[in-house]
Amino acid sequence: MCILFATRDHPNYELIVISNRDEFFERETHITTWHDNSTVLSPYDLRTKKAGSAPDSFGTWIGMNRKGRVASLLNLKRDDLPSTRSSKGKYSRGPIAQLFLSPKGRDLAPKFEEWDTYSKFEGIYPHITDSGEFNFFYGDVKRGEYRIIDSLGNTFDVLDKEDNKSLVVSNNRFDTNPSKEWKKVLRGRERLQEFIQRTSDVTNSNTMFDECFKLASEDSITGKVKTSLYRADPTVCFDSIFIPPLGDDGVADVGLTITKGEFYGTRSQMVILVSKNGGQVSVMEKILHTSDNDIRSNSSEKPKTTVRYAFDIE
Repeated sequence: MCILFATRDHPNYELIVISNRDEFFERETHITTWHDNSTVLSPYDLRTKKAGSAPDSFGTWIGMNRKGRVASLLNLKRDDLPSTRSSKGKYSRGPIAQLFLSPKGRDLAPKFEEWDTYSKFEGIYPHITDSGEFNFFYGDVKRGEYRIIDSLGNTFDVLDKEDNKSLVVSNNRFDTNPSKEWKKVLRGRERLQEFIQRTSDVTNSNTMFDECFKLASEDSITGKVKTSLYRADPTVCFDSIFIPPLGDDGVADVGLTITKGEFYGTRSQMVILVSKNGGQVSVMEKILHTSDNDIRSNSSEKPKTTVRYAFDIE
């Protein structure tokens, strides 16, 4: 179960975004790179476009563009779904984030206020209603405005008040009753506040990246569970910020469009740092696993691949 941290409460950064993507390791994806005529920086899905797929079915789950738009898409696991219905949709969810970041999206609706509610987003991208269950964090750094929308049609203003400058969201509902909140989200909120306090004097980006990945790599799953099948107790993924490689017996629906391979866990991690003046962006992604064959040779401390970028917002 993926997790996203975002905060505007750090004294040295306008925005910090930290993301763990939990996936089947065999699912083919491209590492973060510039695309769309070097206007969008993101990883992207390499799955083959199928007949009947949505227009612009190229998809991503996290990224930023040169104009200061940022986006992160997560699956939504709903406990109230009928047993006859899957959390998967007719179309991939990835185009939701891609369209918002892309030049085409900016041409369709150049102003953030044209996107800032679920209903407005649906007006621009009607396939959002057939894209499966999701939580979507997105915003405009230059305007300092951010939203979360979900597949239930909700819109939440976030990172906009003194007491609302940080968030942690996973694959449960963003407005979940606190008594039913997943442990990883509760733990994530605590760790995020500790992180902000611990790094309040940090200005060196290398040190900051290290601290961000440290936060994203907290693993609270016991060794006994790690050697058993993930499906035997899927709730373990609701508890830990970081998910180590866990086996799969192919039974339960975790809400993924594609399930491929045997092992599931934190496949990649990304950090986005935006300078306090909102002008400079630093991005780093770690790819931990790309197949079931590298589960013992790679980890967050020893990633398979790492890429880093820096750019100025236009």
